[in-house]
Amino acid sequence: MIRFRRYVLLAALLGAAAVLGMPNQASAAFQIRYSTNGGATFSAPVNDNGPGDNNLTLGTIDINVGGLNITAHSGGSTAPDFTLVDLQVQSSGRGPTAAGRVIVQVTMDGLQTAPPPQILINSFTNNSLPVGSATGTTRFWIDSADGLFTTSGGSIVLDSGTLAPHSATAFAFSAAPTYSITQQIDVTYAARSSLGFDSNTTIVTPAPAGLIAAISGIPVLGFGTWIRRRRNQVAA
Repeated sequence: MIRFRRYVLLAALLGAAAVLGMPNQASAAFQIRYSTNGGATFSAPVNDNGPGDNNLTLGTIDINVGGLNITAHSGGSTAPDFTLVDLQVQSSGRGPTAAGRVIVQVTMDGLQTAPPPQILINSFTNNSLPVGSATGTTRFWIDSADGLFTTSGGSIVLDSGTLAPHSATAFAFSAAPTYSITQQIDVTYAARSSLGFDSNTTIVTPAPAGLIAAISGIPVLGFGTWIRRRRNQVAA
């Protein structure tokens, strides 16, 4: 598990460097929304650089909900080799004055990372002070119909299910361009919690058939084994 996390970090760093030189797709939507009533209803979406976005940097959305800072980053929407979606929910100082729950979703359509099968790598971390004063999960969906905030329906080709903090996971899926991703963090917190949750999702391609077979049974160990094999082949 530790070795796999190192590979995930290395892939994220290399991918992030590549994204810096990639143009964003002007027609692609990048939006964020939230719910404070358990998902019964959601706020109106906030668009990148639209009303309610406190960060005018292209590819970054910043909003504040009840004393929580919520930030989302995107990259590589038109890149055939790489897509990045990073969602963070955090507070600083003494945190919110009252206990609560917030569900945050970020969505991006027009993804071009292909050809299938693609590999989605997710790393989810958290911390809170006092320890245990906040709990959270993450989840993401890939929609082959390229819809925004699509979390149900027959067009979804991947639903990760609920993921706990401190998980590093890889999933295989097949979607032809263009498709969309929706990523979610669900946090319940106590009053005065200082917390930070970060769900970082990377989509890469292509994925060799041997990697798909390994991931279908044991995703973490299969991915790490394939990487080690590739390193040995290069060294030879």
